[in-house]
Amino acid sequence: MALLGRNGQATYRNKFIDSQGLREEREKGEWIYPGLNLFGDVIARGEMPKSKNTGNTAMVFHQGKLFGLMEGGTPYQLSLPDLTTLGEA
Repeated sequence: MALLGRNGQATYRNKFIDSQGLREEREKGEWIYPGLNLFGDVIARGEMPKSKNTGNTAMVFHQGKLFGLMEGGTPYQLSLPDLTTLGEA
């Protein structure tokens, strides 16, 4: 995410959304959610894929708050300037 810094200089900061799905995967030590390879990994085995709200499709600044959005999930609110995940909004 690019931010306007001092003297009109652009800065960059990047951080994972601390979602429930990410915490589950970190605890297990491997991927749980199939990602984009649904056909090869999941559907071919006849399983119903799980979905993880990554909150990483778009960032929106609204009413003084920053939100990470994904089409199929609840927005995550992030703090500025450190981008700490505050939770689902």
